[in-house]
Amino acid sequence: MKPKPVSEYMTDIFISWIMPWLIGGIFAIILVGGLGMICAVMAFLFAVTYIVKQIGLLLNFSELSIHVCMAVSCFFSLSFAFHLYCEWRYKLNQKS
Repeated sequence: MKPKPVSEYMTDIFISWIMPWLIGGIFAIILVGGLGMICAVMAFLFAVTYIVKQIGLLLNFSELSIHVCMAVSCFFSLSFAFHLYCEWRYKLNQKS
């Protein structure tokens, strides 16, 4: 029985052990990054709505007015954040 060459042995190890860990690690990084972005957006929206609600309560707004103000502030906050992101990407592409 002829022994396996070292290159075949290393290739088997790479394919059977290292590749699944690399693919799993890349998937985990993408998953955690995506969840991190979602959590950051949700925390941002929570902060905006909480501040608007407290201001509405201080100014003695009705419940409906507070909810409308919260919805409008969320819309404008997200649109402004998206605008800043697009501006940043545009400036980044201008440099290269």
